[in-house]
Amino acid sequence: MATITLQGKKIHTAGDLPAVGSTAPDFRLVAGDFSDRSLKALMRRADRLGATYVLLVGDDELSGGAANLRHMGTKEQVAITIDNFVENIKRQIGASDDS
Repeated sequence: MATITLQGKKIHTAGDLPAVGSTAPDFRLVAGDFSDRSLKALMRRADRLGATYVLLVGDDELSGGAANLRHMGTKEQVAITIDNFVENIKRQIGASDDS
């Protein structure tokens, strides 16, 4: 179990995180934006960057222990729990790619 901090809030993971400097398999951070820009502006930026998926984590999601994974092409959005979030994201992306 590890503890990470996102926007000043501590999140406890269910498993261990990769070592510092190692690359997480199958994922690449295209852009992270913690500014005060509107969600609409951030989604337009993600679209311009060619992102297939966007992980949305706001204050409401953090307090509820969840995040939203949005497919930019279909606009489908699903809630995923922060516990085991890497596995949850892989499962959702795999399910979407199978359809």
